[in-house]
Amino acid sequence: MWKAYAGSAVRNNRAAAAAIVVAVFIAATLISTITAIFYNLWTDNIRRIVLGEGDWQGRLISAFTEEDARRAEETPGVAQAVLEEAGPGRQAMLIRFENPRAVYSELPLLAESFGLSSADETRVQYHTELLIQYYIYSPEQQKQPPLLLSFYVCVMLVVCFSLVLMIYNAFDVSMNARIHQLGILQSVGATPGQIRTALLEEALALSLVPLLAGIAAGVGLNILFVRAANAISTGMGTVPTEFDYSLWVFLAGFAVCLITVGVSAWVPARRLSRMTPLEAIRGGDSLPVKKVRSFRLLSKHFGIEGELARKSLYTRRKAFRTATVSLTLSFLVFGVFLNFMTLSDISTQLTYFERYKDRWDLLAAVEDTQGREDALLGEIRALPEATGCTAYRKATAYTQLTEDMLSPELRALGGLEALKDTGITAQNGSYQIKVPIVVLDDASFEEYCAQAGITAPAGAPPSAVTVNQIWDSAHSHFRERAYLPYINPREGQSLKLYDSSGNAAASLDIAAYTDKTPELREEYDDFALLQIMPENAWQQLAPELEADTVYFNIKAVSEDQITPAEAAVTRVLDTAGVDFTMENRQAEAVYNVAARKALNIFMGILCGLLALIGIANVFSNILGHIGQRKREFARYQSIGMTPESVNKVLLMETLIIGLRPILLSLPLNVLFVIFSVTASKLKLTMFIGRMPLLPLLAAAAAVLAAVGLAYLIGGRIICRANIADTLRDDTLF
Repeated sequence: MWKAYAGSAVRNNRAAAAAIVVAVFIAATLISTITAIFYNLWTDNIRRIVLGEGDWQGRLISAFTEEDARRAEETPGVAQAVLEEAGPGRQAMLIRFENPRAVYSELPLLAESFGLSSADETRVQYHTELLIQYYIYSPEQQKQPPLLLSFYVCVMLVVCFSLVLMIYNAFDVSMNARIHQLGILQSVGATPGQIRTALLEEALALSLVPLLAGIAAGVGLNILFVRAANAISTGMGTVPTEFDYSLWVFLAGFAVCLITVGVSAWVPARRLSRMTPLEAIRGGDSLPVKKVRSFRLLSKHFGIEGELARKSLYTRRKAFRTATVSLTLSFLVFGVFLNFMTLSDISTQLTYFERYKDRWDLLAAVEDTQGREDALLGEIRALPEATGCTAYRKATAYTQLTEDMLSPELRALGGLEALKDTGITAQNGSYQIKVPIVVLDDASFEEYCAQAGITAPAGAPPSAVTVNQIWDSAHSHFRERAYLPYINPREGQSLKLYDSSGNAAASLDIAAYTDKTPELREEYDDFALLQIMPENAWQQLAPELEADTVYFNIKAVSEDQITPAEAAVTRVLDTAGVDFTMENRQAEAVYNVAARKALNIFMGILCGLLALIGIANVFSNILGHIGQRKREFARYQSIGMTPESVNKVLLMETLIIGLRPILLSLPLNVLFVIFSVTASKLKLTMFIGRMPLLPLLAAAAAVLAAVGLAYLIGGRIICRANIADTLRDDTLF
């Protein structure tokens, strides 16, 4: 009996059934697409980490032998142990465990079996970046999910909320059309449980096929997304993205879809099943008569039609609430996305890369020059495609500074404790300060000294030029940094250097002080004491501080000669037989543009789908409720209302429903912009000049057009309907 009733209800309410099918299909497609995209982003992250660094979970560094590796593999819980070179006389033992989640408990034990201290981070290391992808954390780490998972959960919550509203409206319209019928069934003995079960079974029957079809469509869209991403990144030297899918992804998407559809159908089914027979029979397709607020302003300016429109929406405000929320959310998300991308573009122009892109064209990193860096430098400088080249190394040491060594300006401010986020604390009356060392080739060092207006040190090495400045983070922000002298300049001053383990490494004489840094493709720590020294001085420190990689910072003759210069430098390094990596400023810029384009496309598609959900939600809601109001308009027409007056009422409702979400979301967008500009330390005038006004106006016009189209279709159906037949009809449309 219930099956026959459900079939009859679907046949008599084809518009409502079609709305449910379309809503479920859209929901399943969107959920499946988002789930598959984020799964592929996750697997792609893991793949790139493994390709770049390997799939090891823990690493031990010492003078290991192959016998040590075999011994490690025989240890219970160890799946694999492989050796690789880690410097002169040292090997890195790369270890994979049978149970990766035990790495933080088993690796220290394995290290101690080889006589290594588990607290020595230079010798006992964890593949933290890879482990976090699998949600494996050390006891000291804050156990928070990776950013990608957090973003996925946030996106899915917003999407599911919007989808619930859309599908709920479709089910609500379909079920409300039969309140009168359900009341009659209750009066002849149908129980609330039977009615609820019948409605849910009907919902499941209508939803199952479009749900599966939507999941399949989502997989297809994800394949297209992967291909588009690979097409955008073609020619950039990046590893192509591979499409991944698994049974677990399908089950996750199916479960989320089923829950979303189930919640959407359960709420109206439960509400209708709890109505008394008298309420249902009386409610039918119209509202009970009650006193309603008068809207004299509308009646004064827009006549009786304006009054009727506002009263109708007021009495049905609960029914239209979900549609308003959905459309407001869609327009809000779209506006936030546009404003966010605009602010992001402004911030990108202020990055280090953009500010210093004219200081380099190519950067070749040679892992081991085999003592031929001078010869390689000479060959690169002799290339006709290159106008200049600087060879440099980077090393990191530490030093201890006492309070009296700080500059008077810094002490007057309150010392290092007065600055924000330095990570520096006093220990036993002194501060441990990071000391980055940049080693320039001798000719480049002399050129740097001339540019800084200081005399190149001629004393006995090792000596260096100290970049004597520290960011005053207490009185300036990262967009507009103000600097103070770091230490008090004194003639003949020296620094005692320590390695990362705290072992004394060397003593470094300070030959001169400056506030200028070399023009390299480098960004330096705001709270470190930077040292610049020539290659001849570095040779005195080389045994104590490691800096095997030599960087060749190359300027091309012109912009169109960057690619030929890269080919020429590559030939030089290949002929020398050294291992190197090459960075091209033009390629980096193209990659950054492509990455932003891909992000814009992805977020644009997401926002577009959310907007589509909101519009579809409102569209189905309006059509459904107009269908339920056929008798209402038939009564108006029976007492003399003309089709023109009907259209005027519908026009007023269009403006009210369409403008409300726009007006509600605009203040929220303004607050978002103000907050983002303030947090980013940007000037509001910079944003105003690039405000995405036209896209926002286009989105607002699309909202009004969608609402207007729904009312136009509904109005034509109402005006063409026979008044007598409409008053007798008990079906939707």
